[in-house]
Order: sequence, then C-alpha cells, then structure tokens
Amino acid sequence: MTVMSMPVELDALAEAVAARTAPPFLVSVGEAGPKVVAVAVTVAADGLHVDAGPGTRRNVQARPAVTLLWPDEDDRHCLLVDGTATVSGEDVIVMPTSAILHVRR
Repeated sequence: MTVMSMPVELDALAEAVAARTAPPFLVSVGEAGPKVVAVAVTVAADGLHVDAGPGTRRNVQARPAVTLLWPDEDDRHCLLVDGTATVSGEDVIVMPTSAILHVRR
C-alpha cells in the first residue's frame, strides 16, 4: 500500500471539511501526553469552532498546537489539519496553519 500526502490550500479548507462524512477527532497535548477526542466542528470566518470538554480546553490553554483529523468512511483517505487553538467559552477555536489529505492506494 502506498500513502500519498497532498496539500490542501487553506482557502479551500471549508470545502474540504464540508466533503467529510465521518466525524472528526481533535488531538491536543496534556501533561500526561496526547489526548484524542471525537468532536463536532463548525467552519467560521475566525477559524474552526470545536465543541470541547474541560480537559481539552485546559490542554489548549497550556499548549495551543493541535491537530484535527477527519477519517473517511471508505478508509482510503483522511484530512489532517494542524493549527493553533484558543479557548472561547466552551469552544476551542482552531486557526489552521496547514492541511493535507492522506490518500492510501
């Protein structure tokens, strides 16, 4: 099996997110290591709004670098978005810094 990584331009990210059918995961880092949680994401002008629990919000406040991962139901490709996150109330807002589409052939 071959894995290819194709960059996704940030101005095309909203379209790439809308094309995903599986729910995404947010990866943050806490004192004990990585934390992966299933989330819902809304695309807005100021970034990607993520519903996040208190543990994830604490992680983001201490270490703002995060990754969002959208697996595809066909298990052949996934969207990965790296970004810098901030906490706003009960939401985490991710400002994307890069995005790639991993494709398995």
